[in-house]
Amino acid sequence: MQVDARDRARFVRPQEPQSRLRALGVRVAGRPERVLVGDGVVAVHAVYPRTGRPSHVGFEVFDLRDGASEGWRLMQPLSRHAVDARSQVDGMRFSARPPRQTGFNRRLVASFTDRVLLEGRFELLSGFVVPELIQHDPELGAGRAGLGATLARAQLVYRSRLLIVADGAFVLTVCAGTSGGREATLCDLYRVQQSMIAEHWDVIAPPAADPVAVA
Repeated sequence: MQVDARDRARFVRPQEPQSRLRALGVRVAGRPERVLVGDGVVAVHAVYPRTGRPSHVGFEVFDLRDGASEGWRLMQPLSRHAVDARSQVDGMRFSARPPRQTGFNRRLVASFTDRVLLEGRFELLSGFVVPELIQHDPELGAGRAGLGATLARAQLVYRSRLLIVADGAFVLTVCAGTSGGREATLCDLYRVQQSMIAEHWDVIAPPAADPVAVA
């Protein structure tokens, strides 16, 4: 199938995370797995080594609108467990980014976060998440059912949305809330496919201040 120049112009060529960071002039302490760029904000999903071995997974956020060079970093220890043999960082790393897809995916995940996670309307979960959700958090269990069970037990409670960054199929949200009854910053990275959330990575870290003002 031929694609003319106007169609090609709607897409940004996908790049490896390291290449994107070099082009942006952004440096991170860890090994980047995924890079999202949206609204002047760069978010990096990374693994952080310690004594030569990966020991933590996290997100770094940079606000390029004011030329900031320091990142806002949230990390948690890597788990030794896995869901269906998946690690906390494997899976698709980058995708083509048609602008209309990015905007739709951002609105979809914002609605999911606000209506399901913040308002607690868990009966709407099936309208946003595929049954066979690819889950990378070993504590949540497999599929949409595992996520729903965790939310129903109030193991994770979302109180406010601090940040959302969308880039093609990927959307990152950062929320304030609790995990197991303790105050926490909840970072969720979603991959959207065919207008539904199809894959999920996350980091649960100690409370942190709002990094950038992106609603």
